[in-house]
Amino acid sequence: MAKRGGDEVTVTRGRVLFDADEELDDVEASPRDVSAITAAITGYWEAYLAMDARALGAMLDGSVTRMSQRTRQVQQGAASVLAGLGAEWEAFERPGNRIAEELTLRTMEITVDDERNANAATVLYWIEVEGGARWHYDDQGVVLQAWLKSQGSWKLAHQIDGWSTDYDLDEDDYGEAPTFVFDYVYPVKDLQRAVAFYRAVLGAPDVVNERQAFFGLRGARFVLDAGGLWGHAEVRDALPNGYAVIYVRDLEQCRARLARERVTFVANSATTTLSFAGDAAIAVQDPSGNVVVMAQRSDALVANAPAPVVVGLEGEGTFVAATRKLAEAWVRQDAQSIVKMHNSDAQWFDGTLTAVRGLEAGGGDLSRALREVYWPLYDRSAHGLCVRLEASQVHERKVGDSTVVSYLRTLTGTGPHPFRSSAFVTHVFEDERTVSYTLIVDATRSEGLVIELDYTGHPVEDLRRAQQFYSGTLALGEPYTDDEWRGWWSNLVVYGAYTASRADDGVPVAGRSNGYASFWVRSADETHAFLRSKGVKFPVIPAINDKPGIDEYPGYRQVMSTDSEGNIVVFTEYSGRPK
Repeated sequence: MAKRGGDEVTVTRGRVLFDADEELDDVEASPRDVSAITAAITGYWEAYLAMDARALGAMLDGSVTRMSQRTRQVQQGAASVLAGLGAEWEAFERPGNRIAEELTLRTMEITVDDERNANAATVLYWIEVEGGARWHYDDQGVVLQAWLKSQGSWKLAHQIDGWSTDYDLDEDDYGEAPTFVFDYVYPVKDLQRAVAFYRAVLGAPDVVNERQAFFGLRGARFVLDAGGLWGHAEVRDALPNGYAVIYVRDLEQCRARLARERVTFVANSATTTLSFAGDAAIAVQDPSGNVVVMAQRSDALVANAPAPVVVGLEGEGTFVAATRKLAEAWVRQDAQSIVKMHNSDAQWFDGTLTAVRGLEAGGGDLSRALREVYWPLYDRSAHGLCVRLEASQVHERKVGDSTVVSYLRTLTGTGPHPFRSSAFVTHVFEDERTVSYTLIVDATRSEGLVIELDYTGHPVEDLRRAQQFYSGTLALGEPYTDDEWRGWWSNLVVYGAYTASRADDGVPVAGRSNGYASFWVRSADETHAFLRSKGVKFPVIPAINDKPGIDEYPGYRQVMSTDSEGNIVVFTEYSGRPK
């Protein structure tokens, strides 16, 4: 377990910081209106940190739309926003009945309807977060808000925000992309039985075929596989049996480099290219014998793929029709039409599959980013992206001279890499043909007990050698360290290694998959009750847990059990870690 906290952590003071002289980036309003608008924004976040629902409610327009990645739900109307705040605030550490976050508002851009006497404003800004009491964390987010003046007071009419971004605001440059990304796989004996078990835990799978089931989670896919990993993955009862599939840019270069390093290949993959879920792959062992799969995602155009489909934007009105044109251009990879509909100063943000890009400017920069960065992340065919786009909860709102159109977007992959994801989308239109802001924010959420795949653990006999292998040989980057633990951050998931002994723990077994996954859950008690109802086992593996059932630790509670197949799986509830 990566203990990202402890008694030595300084409690973060809940407060809002904003230096108007430094952070007002682009202002088209009178000093009086700027002062009033920024006071409303800082007051909104002060009320949020103080968990003052009455004060926050007084700042909401009655028909407000809030699309926050912190809730991953569309909240329509002030009553809906206020009804959801209690559960939202419970996710945070709250010493002294105040959320332990220091929010610094950065690079704020304000546009108003009347530069001399504003009654409506659109505001785009970043927030940098220092948070936590026992659990310390850093975060960054981008926020787009629309405000309306009512009886002399500014009221929030629309908000969309995205978090877990990594953009260098000081240098106005891209952040560092994850060194690697990976899927995590559990072997199964009976695929349908395993799918039924994990459906209650993770929600419905994205796709199930004859041999595999794929569950899309934030940051990684969790895969159930009945194929046995070419004889190197088998279900051993009440032991860890999982393995990672780490994606590389060039598999042949990777194979050649690993051969030079004298790494042990398995399944004859030193000379034979294997296949995992349709992608070329090889398999190797770490120094303790844990099997790791390296794969290269196929980026070839998909033959005989159906044309992309857009549904749910058939409503009346010129702005909804323009929104449909944007969605259709996006799925067809029609950058020219998208750029034509955005003014030269427009801002585009898409944080669904990358966290490091920041805001894309309109014009040629946006066109290049779409063609070279965003669209290559999807399966593609001659018709466009291999997706079905479904829009729901469509809202249109007049804000001064602008019109805000927002919706919940559900994408279903129709290519060889199946997926299902949700996102909030907001367009701010200057007129029916011109967009000034587009924000697309990931809203994928589990409908089961689990929030997300948190980390994975792999037993090793020598942590020093393991670190040399994963950091050096596999080039995963530098890990964070804890007692008997090393962790390598991917996107939102950690690939971990911990000290274990086969004599005491039953693992590692050379040439086998020996890993486990830990899922972050909302409630350890609810999860434990579900597991008991399924009649699973609650074993003790000394290197992982201390006792059967719910294990209590400072800052978190954990349950380790078997799944329907006998694989070890871990569930962790954190005290006050933002959900």
